[in-house]
Amino acid sequence: MRSPFFLALLVGCCAAATAPEWQVSLQRAVSLHQGGDLPGSSIHYSEALSLNPDLRRSWPVLTNYALSLQSSAPAEAAEIFREVIKLAPGADAYFNLGNALVDAGEHVEAEEALVTCLQLNPTDAEAYYTLASARLQQLGGAEKTAAAVEAVRASIALEPADGKAWVSLGDGCAPGLGSGLGSASGSGLGSSSG
Repeated sequence: MRSPFFLALLVGCCAAATAPEWQVSLQRAVSLHQGGDLPGSSIHYSEALSLNPDLRRSWPVLTNYALSLQSSAPAEAAEIFREVIKLAPGADAYFNLGNALVDAGEHVEAEEALVTCLQLNPTDAEAYYTLASARLQQLGGAEKTAAAVEAVRASIALEPADGKAWVSLGDGCAPGLGSGLGSASGSGLGSSSG
């Protein structure tokens, strides 16, 4: 997950003595998000967006909102990341979309988003790792497993100290021996964080 927390700076510097209700909601959302309360922050992001529809043109607000939703509503988060891509089509936006799609079980579409991410940033180890997860979880037999192993090897080449990638390489090389097929929030090759 990649979050533009510089939004907190933007929101904080715009605060007036009597801030509009949408701004108060946005400040609460950012504060809760930074404190790790994703469910609480998603409520306030949603409120701010409904009070000020112009915020839908702010990719940092939308990114943080989608990240706050991803663990509980990954398909909804993916839809919001698609909006972000329309506003700011960078590698991080495609990574976040791919990660949400893995969580939502949309592995083919996740693979497409992650390949685009890697075209924009070919040194993104976490994107290779998440791509490996998306590929391994697709039905495709040996070909998809080989492509997953290739992606996790690229991740290891970029970040050799990443222990989860090494574990995942073992899962990919011996798919019948280890599960490794969790959600993108767990561990093993089926994960995208760790």
